[in-house]
Order: sequence, then structure tokens, then C-alpha cells
Amino acid sequence: MSSADLSHLKARPALSGPSETTLLPHSTTTIVRFLDIASVSSPTFSTTYDETVELLELVNHLQAYILAPPVVDHLFHTVSEERRAADLLLLASFKDDWAMGQVAIQNFTTGQASELRLRPGGVQGFFEKLRPEWRRTLIDLIFFAAYQESSISTRGLSWDWASLDSKFVPPEKIQAKRKSE
Repeated sequence: MSSADLSHLKARPALSGPSETTLLPHSTTTIVRFLDIASVSSPTFSTTYDETVELLELVNHLQAYILAPPVVDHLFHTVSEERRAADLLLLASFKDDWAMGQVAIQNFTTGQASELRLRPGGVQGFFEKLRPEWRRTLIDLIFFAAYQESSISTRGLSWDWASLDSKFVPPEKIQAKRKSE
């Protein structure tokens, strides 16, 4: 039997019955990017923040969780390059991903924090988009950081957002910590 003789192979019946068409709510470009990263062992990225968010949404939609870590790593890389910490914080809040929120806070600069007032709705509009428990946790951290900073500094109110990241944890973890003290 030659290697080209495939007559001995029989077609298998479909495992799940008739095929169904699945519509993906993603652009063709994003689907191609997904296929590109899914077909290699070490994917490389050249996507912007917005393109990477869309790619992450497709990875999650298809439950291709093994691909999520490199996509998230690239997302974090684009956040610092494109100065999109506020957008990452909103995304993290939407996903209720506190670890992602910490990365967003680490990437906040004083300049980016002051730019919140230029967003639609200003600073208040930004905070209203956060989950209530995120809003409260972040406002508490900012208030106490500002209070401590104002007692030290005489040149206005500024603080290092990155110093807040380790304290930005879900409220139930704060309560558990207080009980153990």
C-alpha cells in the first residue's frame, strides 16, 4: 500500500450532529489575529490597546484561556506605552478583575490622573463608571493618600498612584485582614 492510497480511510460521522454556524461579534482582523496567535507557541503582538482589548474579548468568548496570559501581558505593555491606565481601570472594573485594577493603578501617573477631568463627565463621570465597591475602595485610598501627602508637602496636592496598588484589594479582603489584627 502506497502512502498516497487513502481508500482504507472512512469518513467519521459528525460528533455533534448537523453543523451549526456561529456568528462571532468580532472583526475579521481580530479573528485573523486570534488565529495567528493560536497557531504558534510563542505569539508576538503588534496591536494597539484597543485592538488588544478586542482580541482578549475574542479569546474569552471562545474560552481559549490558554491564550489569555500572553494577550493580557501585551495589554499591560500597551497601557504604559499609550498612557491608557484609566481605560484599563475601567476595563478591570467591568470584568471585576482586581489584579488587573492593580496593574492599572501602577501605570497611573499624576499627569494621567489630572487628565481624568478632560474625559466626558470629568472625574465624577469616570468614577461613576466604576463598580460601586471599586469606586469606594479607590476613593478611600485616594483620600487617605491625599491627606497624608498634604501634611508632608507644602507644594500642593500630588501623590504617587503606584503606591496605592498594593492596597487596592476587594473589600472582603480588607475586612478579613482587620479581623485577624
